Amino acid sequence: MKKLNIFWFFIFISSYYLGSCSPLNNLADPSSANSAKSLSDYASIQELADQSFKSGIVPQYTTNGNKSGLITLGDAGGCVVMTVGKLKCWGQNDYAQVGLGTTIPITPTPGGVSSPTWATAVNPISGQDIIVSVVAGRSSTCAFFFSGYKCWGNQNSGVLGNSVNSTTPATSPQFTTNTGGKIVKSVQLNDGYSCILDNTGKVTCWGANTNGQLGDGTTTATLTGVAASLGSNATLLVGHNSDSCALLSNGNVKCWGKDFGTIPSLPVSITTSNAVSLLGGGTVNFPFLGCAVLIDSTVQCFGNSPNTFGEFGNGTKTAPSSTTTGITVLNSNLQPLTGAVMVGSGGANSTAYPQATIYAFSCAVTDDYTSVYCWGGNYYGNVGNGTNTDSNVAVKVTQTWPNSAIIDLAVSDGRACVLLKNNDVWCWGGNFYGFGELGNGSLTGTTNVPIKILNRNDP
Repeated sequence: MKKLNIFWFFIFISSYYLGSCSPLNNLADPSSANSAKSLSDYASIQELADQSFKSGIVPQYTTNGNKSGLITLGDAGGCVVMTVGKLKCWGQNDYAQVGLGTTIPITPTPGGVSSPTWATAVNPISGQDIIVSVVAGRSSTCAFFFSGYKCWGNQNSGVLGNSVNSTTPATSPQFTTNTGGKIVKSVQLNDGYSCILDNTGKVTCWGANTNGQLGDGTTTATLTGVAASLGSNATLLVGHNSDSCALLSNGNVKCWGKDFGTIPSLPVSITTSNAVSLLGGGTVNFPFLGCAVLIDSTVQCFGNSPNTFGEFGNGTKTAPSSTTTGITVLNSNLQPLTGAVMVGSGGANSTAYPQATIYAFSCAVTDDYTSVYCWGGNYYGNVGNGTNTDSNVAVKVTQTWPNSAIIDLAVSDGRACVLLKNNDVWCWGGNFYGFGELGNGSLTGTTNVPIKILNRNDP
C-alpha cells in the first residue's frame, strides 16, 4: 500500500510540472543572454559559408557593431543577408550598388530604392551558392559567397579588388582577386578603398589612398593591395569612410587615414583607460569619431570631431584636448555607461546647429540585449529617444525588445538599426541623403523611434 501511494505521488508531481511547463514553446527569448555566435569565432568566413551551404540556411551571428555581417549600413543604403542566403538591399543606387543590375540617377532629382528589395542581379541560385555576409560602402557593395568574396558597384580606384579601375560600374558580382590565397576573417568596404583581415593577423588594403587610408605610410593607390603597417598582428578590424582601426594581439589599438597624423602617416596608437574589448564600425567621415568597448564594459570615444553636438557623450560640448585619447561616455546620471557589448558610429546633423559641418553620433547595446543607448547629433531622430534634440550623454532608445534579444547593431549616417533574435530588423533616424536609405518606403521620411524594416524570413 505504501509503495502504491508513493507511485501515485510521483505521477501527480510529474503531471503537475509537465502541465505547468507545457507552454514553454511560447515563452519569450531570454533577454539576458544573446546566444548568437560571434563571426570571429569561426576559423574564417569561408567556414561559415561551408556550413551554411550544406544546411541551406545562414545562421545568426553577431559582429558586435562592425558594419560587415548579416546587416550592413553604407553611407546611403543598406543590405541584410536573409536566412536563405540571399540579399535584400535598399538606398542609393547610382552605381548599381543595390544589386538590381540597373542604376538610378541621383541628379537632378534624388532617387533610390526606398524599401528592402531582393538584389536579383547578384543573388545566387538556390542550391548552387549562398551569401553569408555583406558590407556596403557609399557606392559599392561586397558579399562573401560560398564560392568566394565578390563585389559590385563603383569600380573607381580598384575598390572592388578585381584589378579594375573603371568609371563604369559593375552590375554583377566580380570576384575579388586580392583575397586569393588568403583565409579571410573580416572584410571592410569604405569610400573608395577596402581592407581585409586574414587568419595570420595581417591587414591588407587596396584602392584609393589620397588620405593614407591604406595604412602603408604613403598616398599611393594600389589595385592589388598592400599591408597596413601595424607592427603587430591584428585580431579585429573596423573601417569608416576615410579611416580604419585595428585591435592588435598585444592589446594596442592603431588607427590610420585622413584624420590621424599628417598625411601620409603610419597608423597611430590610441590610448584608452583600460584594455579594449571591441571596436565599433560605421560610416563617420571627416572629422572622425570612433568608439570602443573596454574590458570593463564601459565605452570610450576618440577622434578629431569637435564635440559640437555632444558626440563624445561625456556630458560636455567641449572638444577633447587629444584626438588619440579615449573619452568615457556617460549616462544620463553622468556616470559611465556600463554593460556595453556592441557599439557603432555614423555621421549626424543637428537641429541646434543646422549650418554646422556633419559631425557624428554613436549607439551602444548593453548586456541585457534589449536596450540601446545613443548620443550626439540628432537632427533626424537618429538618437532614437522620441526627440530630435542633440544629446551629450548616452540616452536610452525608447523602444526595447524584451521578447527577442538584440543580435547585432549597425550605425550609419543619420540612422541606426538592430537585428533581433527573431530575425526582425528595426531602424530609426532618417533618410540623411534622400535616397531611401532608411528603408521605410520613403525617399525622405524620418522617425525618431524605431520601426520594423523587415524580417530575415520575409518572402
